[in-house]
Amino acid sequence: MDTIIRIIESGAQGFFNLLQPTLSDGSFGYLVSLLALLLTGLYALRSKNAINRAGLMLGVLLALAFVYIYQQGNGDNVLFPLVTAVYPTENLFTPMLLGFAVGVIILLPFGRAPLKDKAALIVAALVAGALVMLFVFWRVSSATLETLRQTVPTVQPYQMDVMIGYLRRTLGVFAVFFFIGVLAHILLSTQPLPPPPPAQPPRQ
Repeated sequence: MDTIIRIIESGAQGFFNLLQPTLSDGSFGYLVSLLALLLTGLYALRSKNAINRAGLMLGVLLALAFVYIYQQGNGDNVLFPLVTAVYPTENLFTPMLLGFAVGVIILLPFGRAPLKDKAALIVAALVAGALVMLFVFWRVSSATLETLRQTVPTVQPYQMDVMIGYLRRTLGVFAVFFFIGVLAHILLSTQPLPPPPPAQPPRQ
């Protein structure tokens, strides 16, 4: 028994050691977003209900609309000042709370609908959320010192990598808890199984 426990502990320690680099630089949120996109897309494409594929297309269109608005509205002016908001004091409770709240609230208007009736909307929310988070991660990762100085003039060269790391971790936490919020909504929407029919008394 002790050998089994040690094997489990070693496996868990190895797993967390493997995750540690992705947790420290914020890549975990990127990986979770990519996994959510792949699993949701696979579910929608393999579903027998064509409405789920419509939800997939809706999610893609919503993400494209976000990218268009971001580019036209110079969204970097909103995104990159977040660097100074999370640096040097990293408060992860706020992105946890916001991510979970957005994940739950985004589907709240359809809270009373049966799960099978709003599956396409859940697909759209997951796909749009994943694509938006992947785009935002790309924008942050591709930032240069000149880009940052356009919105955060006080940033110094030696601060850049650390500040971007803080922002990536903040976005990663937001992304993870957004998907947790959507999954929590799905679980709360699951209808309980109907009770089994009463047993028939034996015939005399």
